[in-house]
Amino acid sequence: MRHALTAILLPGCLAAAVLVGCGPEDTEPVTLVDFDLRQLTDDPAAPVPLAEPGWVLHWLSDHWDADADSAKGVWAFGPEATARLQLVGRDATLRLVVSTSPELSRAGQRCEVLLNDRLLGEVAVDRAWSDHVLTASIPGGALRQGENLLTLRSSRWAEAGAPNAVYLRELQVVAQLSSRQRESWRKLLAVPEIPAEFALAPAGVAAEPADPKDRPDVLMILLDAARATHVSCYGYERETTPRLDALAAESLVMERCFAEAPFTQISVPSLLTGKSWREHGVHGKGQALADSFVTLAEVLAAAGYHTVAYSDNPFVSHGTGASQGFAEFSEMWTDPEFGGPGFTPELAERRFLARARQGFGDRPVFAYLHLMPPHAPYFPGPDHDLWSDPAYAGPYDGSAEQLDEIDASHPELSAADRARIVALYDGNLHRSDASLGRILDGWQALDRDRELLVLVLSDHGEAFGEHGWWQHLSTVYDEMLHVPLVLWPRAAWADLEPARTRLLSLADVFPLLVRRLGVIVPPQLEWTGRTRALLAGAVPEPATLVLRTNWHAHTFGLRTERYLAVFDGLRGQELYDLAADPGATLDLRAERPELYRDLIGRMRAVLGARHAVSATGRTLSEQERKTLRSLGY
Repeated sequence: MRHALTAILLPGCLAAAVLVGCGPEDTEPVTLVDFDLRQLTDDPAAPVPLAEPGWVLHWLSDHWDADADSAKGVWAFGPEATARLQLVGRDATLRLVVSTSPELSRAGQRCEVLLNDRLLGEVAVDRAWSDHVLTASIPGGALRQGENLLTLRSSRWAEAGAPNAVYLRELQVVAQLSSRQRESWRKLLAVPEIPAEFALAPAGVAAEPADPKDRPDVLMILLDAARATHVSCYGYERETTPRLDALAAESLVMERCFAEAPFTQISVPSLLTGKSWREHGVHGKGQALADSFVTLAEVLAAAGYHTVAYSDNPFVSHGTGASQGFAEFSEMWTDPEFGGPGFTPELAERRFLARARQGFGDRPVFAYLHLMPPHAPYFPGPDHDLWSDPAYAGPYDGSAEQLDEIDASHPELSAADRARIVALYDGNLHRSDASLGRILDGWQALDRDRELLVLVLSDHGEAFGEHGWWQHLSTVYDEMLHVPLVLWPRAAWADLEPARTRLLSLADVFPLLVRRLGVIVPPQLEWTGRTRALLAGAVPEPATLVLRTNWHAHTFGLRTERYLAVFDGLRGQELYDLAADPGATLDLRAERPELYRDLIGRMRAVLGARHAVSATGRTLSEQERKTLRSLGY
């Protein structure tokens, strides 16, 4: 797959950069562009260009591709690759460092460098993987004050295999700027103030405490990888979730709840702490939530709840810190009857209901159940495989190994293959929905003399080839992040009715629930402005979400009520108007640069703010590793 590689634009008035030089006596050399493209790899320890102050006004726009398997740098592929650079000043010089592959160097590779269609120079790239340096003065007539188009035009390029021509390692532009131009440039580089909704401060307010004896039981049931648009009560054409639909008819259905990352180990800590990934710091497989965080279970336990959890997912475990505050926490993959996620996904349901029939005494109960289906492998079983074509004769059976291979090699799937995989996922969702129904029925059969609240949700969505990817982990588009959030009964959540269609985050669930229960959180804890408002009982305003992918920390996004801005240090910059283009298919980045700069500037401000505590390291057990491998990790 070919992607654009870009750096980022900050908000600011570009007109301020369109200034005329004030004469040689008033100028100083300023480095306007300073790309060291060797850092652009899939190495999660490499610097993220989003945080680099020099990567703020320019972007590599067309025909670039990062190749982690070769020497560090970025391929300019095909006959031409272009970059868009914001430049100002006079007497500018350009320096670039390129190399190429052995076969192209032996063929006599040459590369012309042009600025705004004006030839600056040519370099012979005749030694494989060796640095070839071109330094050229930019003629005054070639330099524009504002956006400039840099073009690398190669004499040869590979037609087969990975597309390539020359390998760009460094790009630098230095120009003479007047004092006014230098001041304008500093303003363009500046990071905005952090928006108030993201600023951390103590809560300062507390809910009026309810009488513990009047507090309801709470069932929080998470269906792992349940994509909202494949849930039938969210408008899906297949009846994938009949039991959830029946519950939803008496519930408040929050239409636009999103995870901030397409990964369980990032999303669940946000759900359990009310903190964004920026604050709880859990990003990768080898990390755990620090003990210093106060979890929802700890807050409810302090308020008199008996807390119990059953988890099918090793990313939700004692080792990851998810068990903090739970009096009982059962890791189902350690149960001899588990047999793997494709064999006994109903085990958590059975174990939980058996425990519930033993009784929890007079205390209210908070139960969190993390159920693995519909997550891969997509093995719905004959009772739930309702939509597969019986005539399908292709190779796909829904296994995690096959799905991982699709993401790794991007094969050309037929319409029948894609339909088969989606049908198996939908069947797996139907299987999970049946388990949900039995849990609800079993709980009601206990005949507990106490009000009940039910929350049904997910930790992330699932992709089926949209934007070139399957499953989750890898993008910040809606298909991987939009999740169901169903709150039962509707009357208990009536104050949230005005927010039913507003953008929410999974981190909002914590303050919304504790406020509904009349539970006081420790007042010294620091919260964002948004969370403080929710704890105080304010109707949620639409959220602004700062998104990220998993432990490969190169893709970020800013999601507002209407827009999605994407920054990927390896693959590109994009802007979508989701009101007009819900599927994020029309990239408006080049058409609306000022809006993009504004959104990414807000993202940089948030990412640059201080964080509370970082995650702790952990070592996975062999049983956890085995189970995660069966899930495709």
